[in-house]
Amino acid sequence: MPTLAAHGRLIRLTVLVFALFALAFLGGGGLLVWLGGSPYYLVAGLMLLATAWLLWRHPLHAFWLYIVLLAGTMVWSVIEVGLDGWQLVPRLDLWIVLGLWLALPWVPNRLSTTHGAVKLAREVTLLRIVLLLAAVLLVYGVFFRPAPGTLEGSLAETTAPGNQAAHFAPRDWSAYGHSGYGDRYAPLSQITPANVARLERAWEFHTGDFKGSGDPDEMANEVTPLKANGMLYICTPHNIVIALDPDTGRERWRFNPRINRDASHYQHMICRGVAYYDAAAYGRTAADSPAVSECPRRIYAPTADATLVAVNADTGQPCTRFGQRGVVDLKAGQGAIKRGALNPTSPPVVTNRILVASASVTDNDSTNEPSGVILGFDIDSGKLVWNWDSGNPDETTPLPPGRQYVRNSPNSWSVSSVDERLGLVYIPMGNQTPDIWGGQPQAAGGTLQQQHRRTGHRQRQTALGLPDGASRPLGYGYRRAADTGGPGPARRACAAARSAHQAWRRLRARPPHRPPAGAGARTPSAAGRGQGRLDSPYPAFLCAELRPREAPARDRHVGLQPTGPAGVPHPVPPPSL
Repeated sequence: MPTLAAHGRLIRLTVLVFALFALAFLGGGGLLVWLGGSPYYLVAGLMLLATAWLLWRHPLHAFWLYIVLLAGTMVWSVIEVGLDGWQLVPRLDLWIVLGLWLALPWVPNRLSTTHGAVKLAREVTLLRIVLLLAAVLLVYGVFFRPAPGTLEGSLAETTAPGNQAAHFAPRDWSAYGHSGYGDRYAPLSQITPANVARLERAWEFHTGDFKGSGDPDEMANEVTPLKANGMLYICTPHNIVIALDPDTGRERWRFNPRINRDASHYQHMICRGVAYYDAAAYGRTAADSPAVSECPRRIYAPTADATLVAVNADTGQPCTRFGQRGVVDLKAGQGAIKRGALNPTSPPVVTNRILVASASVTDNDSTNEPSGVILGFDIDSGKLVWNWDSGNPDETTPLPPGRQYVRNSPNSWSVSSVDERLGLVYIPMGNQTPDIWGGQPQAAGGTLQQQHRRTGHRQRQTALGLPDGASRPLGYGYRRAADTGGPGPARRACAAARSAHQAWRRLRARPPHRPPAGAGARTPSAAGRGQGRLDSPYPAFLCAELRPREAPARDRHVGLQPTGPAGVPHPVPPPSL
């Protein structure tokens, strides 16, 4: 039998790589079994280690064993996650890469030469067929399979949704998604499929905002312009707010917040948009508030150095009654953080009385990032009205001096939407940093859960008050997409929001928590942290309720809220916002 040295450098390297991966699987897989998880990774590690040994001693058997490992992994993956391509990728990618290496001509040719009469043509052909099937499975799952939660339907071409935010002009684009609903529909008919090819450029505008020395590599124009108040509002990567004449492209005004450009820790510089507020659209006048008198129409804009600025939408001058002369600092309550670690890139949510803000945090860097707390500010003064931290969801009144939000709790970097008639704001929650790493699962944030014992459904939805006073939690947890739930506009709205943002958070270091039949609902500790963990592949959505505080005391505690027939909080009457 040939020695390992006789195989040459190529085969020795192949055996070494296979053995190292096998040892990693044995260590992690053994720990997972000890914790009560799936034995797959331990078995796969043993088979991979045997494959490495057989490549040295009996290459014919090595190819057969690897074919069985790859085919078995395909079957196990489909049983575990179905045909969801993005969940199949991390289960199959390594095996496909190792299999491709074995299937390339130089590896079997070298093995045949070393072992004399050993012929691997049949085994190599079979391995290539299995690899092709695995590739087809991934391609179908990623590119062709409908996303989980997708509802097939149709709309008549002669009908279109109206602008549900009736207090804004339907021919304007006054929010990131057209209206606060995020409907992304413009009820305009001048441009049609028949004439769109004949459109000509009427003007172009150059912001003059270029990348400077010390700026991060990721710097891009991702703004969605707003068309309101007879102007076009944009922001640049350095958060300069510019108002343009929509007919001519001429600059009306420009506001530069002069952010701190010491960008050594910035992950990116991006501004996705600004928010527009018109007090008159809510029936407010200058007599209602000095802030309305100073800035009846406003632009609220995020900045990369973690502030919110308010400027007069007519003139571009700061609204000095908002925060500290037009600026609110989002870093309050965060403790010591490096510049750029907290970076709001999306516009805040505007309502009649509350401005809802969130921010991104640095991805894939550490497990000690700033909190992903959601903040509700008074629309005029910029005073903090409430805070919702997924790491401490029960305590929504503003933190007293000296207290800090929970570090590294999941954040919302994306764009939210609002239904002011229902009194709900829909906030898509991201993963806890560093994203897909599950080696240190924590109870904070997305892992909190509550079971509604009447139906057994576990919901991934939260209802919070966004009032003029402190808010009150109504319930939280998570639910699977298959749970259609009962009636109620708030529940249907949360379900629609959930299906619009599919996200995967799977923690492999600990098995999914599945309460035994008949077990009572988990009760969070006094700190607001549950002891369960998330085992659903479906998205995290925060549904916050715009409701005054004067609710019965029993409603203010998770697990004690009134429930409807389906076991979820009763729909809330439309509030006066």
